[in-house]
Amino acid sequence: MSTEPYRTPGDEPDTPRQDHPTVEIPQDTAATAADGPPHAGSPATADPAPSAAGTSTGTAPVPGAPPVRTGPRGSTVVWGVVVIAVAVGLLARTAGASVDAQLAAILLLGAAGLVLVVGSVVGAARRRRRTPS
Repeated sequence: MSTEPYRTPGDEPDTPRQDHPTVEIPQDTAATAADGPPHAGSPATADPAPSAAGTSTGTAPVPGAPPVRTGPRGSTVVWGVVVIAVAVGLLARTAGASVDAQLAAILLLGAAGLVLVVGSVVGAARRRRRTPS
């Protein structure tokens, strides 16, 4: 499991990261072939300025690379709902409502666990349908 946050398109840094392979797109093959290989530090090897979308125009993702996740993970949403439910229960109890905390915790954690398991099974089924076997 990666501890690195998911990035959305346009959120990439200006320079390509070493763990994300990229393919150089030749700008002008006739000029570069006549000039010979570029030297380190020359303007030909420097990354071009980012485009308006925030991505570098000199590199492209490798074909077949996994797509970038754009939304929140399902587990993040489930645990967010659990935290909100606990907060609502505390507010209700503070307001004078009679809440059985042990039963509420059992039901809340059981429901959250069920949603997490069902979500992972559905996600695995989706991935299995997408990948050719």
